[in-house]
Amino acid sequence: TGDLVLRGKYLDTMVYESLDAYQRAWLVHVVHQVSDENAAFAFLRARGRRVNGAAILNRFDPRHEAVVERAPAGSRGTDKLTASAACQSANDLVTIRDYSFDHVTLDVKAGCAGLLVLPDTYFPGWSATVNGHDRPVYPTDGAFRGVAVSKGASTVKLEYTPGRFKVGVWLAVLGVFALGLLVALAPWSRRRRTAAAPGRGL
Repeated sequence: TGDLVLRGKYLDTMVYESLDAYQRAWLVHVVHQVSDENAAFAFLRARGRRVNGAAILNRFDPRHEAVVERAPAGSRGTDKLTASAACQSANDLVTIRDYSFDHVTLDVKAGCAGLLVLPDTYFPGWSATVNGHDRPVYPTDGAFRGVAVSKGASTVKLEYTPGRFKVGVWLAVLGVFALGLLVALAPWSRRRRTAAAPGRGL
């Protein structure tokens, strides 16, 4: 015990706070829309420079602008991306109400229309609703997720339901139904075979 106390006495611990850290989600009001992923990365490379093989984006601030790809085919809902560079981001407020690996709920107060950016990895299978209405989830800044929101208060919900998972669920349901049908028909099938069998002599 004395040894532990002695070590604790002389152990220096320092805690640092980053005053420039990114939030868990934010709104932007300058949105550049491109055709696909290659165009998005080309857009970002044009606004940066190479240092030791890494791209440094010194002419692009993802906290105030975003580059988004077209909504993937099959996305639920439609909307028109609208934004205004004149909008003051000080009027925006984003609060995460619920967060899990396949579901996120956010409360948004937007000073004007913009794009909600969630800096989590984009992957096909994510869907979104804004105040209960289906909205596309846009691949944003080459890696993140973005959802368009209107001016005012909104509740944004994102859910991850991959297509293969849905197919698997339906196949499982069909399998259970087929098994139940076979079990239900088995006694009737046995009775039918017994009735059709020829009588045995004594």
